[in-house]
Amino acid sequence: MKRAILYILTLLFSVNTLFAQSAEQAESYYQNGDYAKAIEEYNAILNQGESSAELYFNLGNCYYKIGENTKAIINYERAKRLAPGDKDIKYNLSLAQKATVDKIETLPEIFFVRWYNSFINSISVDGWAYLSVALFILFLIMLCMFLFSNYSIVKKIGFYIGIVAFIATIWSIAVANDRYTDEIEHNQAIIITPSVTVKSSPDNSGTDLFVVHEGLKVDVISTIGSWYNIKLADGNEGWISGSDLERI
Repeated sequence: MKRAILYILTLLFSVNTLFAQSAEQAESYYQNGDYAKAIEEYNAILNQGESSAELYFNLGNCYYKIGENTKAIINYERAKRLAPGDKDIKYNLSLAQKATVDKIETLPEIFFVRWYNSFINSISVDGWAYLSVALFILFLIMLCMFLFSNYSIVKKIGFYIGIVAFIATIWSIAVANDRYTDEIEHNQAIIITPSVTVKSSPDNSGTDLFVVHEGLKVDVISTIGSWYNIKLADGNEGWISGSDLERI
C-alpha cells in the first residue's frame, strides 16, 4: 500500500513538473518572439487536460501577436470565464474586440439589474463556492452563540446574524450553481467564419435574417442537429451551422 501511494505521489509530482517545464518553455518562446512554437506548447498543455486562466490568457496573447484575432478572443473569453475579475484579461479582450466588424449594442438593463449581474459575474465559480462555505460556517458559529450563550445580547446577535448568514448561504449556493451550469454547458460561443448569414430556421432554405462576422460573441439558445440557435446581445436571434462557431 505504501509503495502504491508513493508511486502515485511520484507520478503526480512528475506530471506537475512536466507541465511546469512546458509552461516555462512556452513562456521562453513567447519572450523570444517565437509565437508559433509558444502556441504549440500551450495547446499541448491544454490537450493534456490542464487548464487555467493564465494558460488561456497567454495563448490568447500569442494568437493576438500573430494576427489571429478570433482565436485570441476565444482564449481571452475562456480565461475570463475562469477569472472574471482579472483586469488584464478584460483589457486585452477589449483590444481584440476592437478589430471585429460587428459592433452590437447590448439591450439596456435597469441599473440595479446591471450592477447585480456585474457583481455575480465578477467572482468565479470557485469563489462563490468558497463564499458559500464561509457563510455556512458563520451561520454555525452564530447558531452556537444563540443556543449556548448565557447572555441575552449575545443570543440576539447570534439569532439575527445567523438568519442573515443562512439566507446569504442559500443565495450564494444558488448563484454558484447557476454559474457552474453556465460554465459546463458552454452556452456562449464565438463566430469563427469570416461572414455568416443567419437563417430563420435550421435549414439552408431558411429566410436570410442578417449577417454576422467572425469574432462576434453570441449566446447559444438551442441546437437541432448541426444547427445552432444563436442570440445576439441586441436580442436578435437566428440559426447558423455549428461549423461557423466555437463554444467558449
